[in-house]
Amino acid sequence: MNIAISGSNGLIGTELKQFLENKGESVTAIVRDPNQKGILWNPINEDINLDLLEGFDCIINLNGEKIDRLLPISNNHEIKKSRILSAKTLSISISQLKYPPKVFLSASGFGFYGDRGDQNLTEESLPGTGFLSQLAIEWENSASSYITPNINTRVILMRFGLILSRKGGILPKLNGLGNLGLGKMFGSGSQFWPWISIEDTILGIYHAIENPVLNGPINFVSPQQTRNKEFMKIFAKYSKKFCVFPIPKFLISNFTTDPTRKTLLNSTKILPEKLLSSNFKFKLDTLEKTFMEYY
Repeated sequence: MNIAISGSNGLIGTELKQFLENKGESVTAIVRDPNQKGILWNPINEDINLDLLEGFDCIINLNGEKIDRLLPISNNHEIKKSRILSAKTLSISISQLKYPPKVFLSASGFGFYGDRGDQNLTEESLPGTGFLSQLAIEWENSASSYITPNINTRVILMRFGLILSRKGGILPKLNGLGNLGLGKMFGSGSQFWPWISIEDTILGIYHAIENPVLNGPINFVSPQQTRNKEFMKIFAKYSKKFCVFPIPKFLISNFTTDPTRKTLLNSTKILPEKLLSSNFKFKLDTLEKTFMEYY
């Protein structure tokens, strides 16, 4: 397959590019830096050379400003603009191609569901309320609404949980907090944290590309539903961090961005129904297996 990826230098993109190349696939990066090799674009200006996008079997959008920051150094406008405009640019471009891809995968997030307590959530569940939910709705609409059925491009919206990796994401931040003795729980600790290993993220993306019955939103989360206090207990056991002090809600509220606060404190109990029903086999389906592998 010929595959184009935006955001190929990020946590997921770096691992995915290497995985696909090891599989013998041809991978082309979609880049913003003219000094990097690949297809040049400027998603903020919705600018990309359509001729260079022709003929790919698959286009993957992983572009977007991070929200998992533990300090208030980003803002909602930049997060929203970077995600929505990148998805919109690629979606509109695909709708204009003579030879569109067979499949278009675009990133989204579990923030779609909002703060839902102990409610079981699947891809069929309605969105929640608040900034993260509205962001995900607009993000997904930007990726899908321009690609009409006559274009014959299968659209997949990847609703990622907290991605666990030794190389980035939330784990290095938890390691830092653990070194200070912090992190026994975040807030009350009763909120569900949807998570997935980087290994299963990559395997799940490839599974979605290869499986023609999959389309629309897909929850990229582990089948093990875990409350925050249990998550941190297992993390402390395998990382050997002395996470003895909880982090109160007021500290999280005062010293992080609003999207980060909601990511850490909202309760989102998600099931990966579409992956499981399509016979996807998780490699690291429990936190115990994951942290045993990482530490």
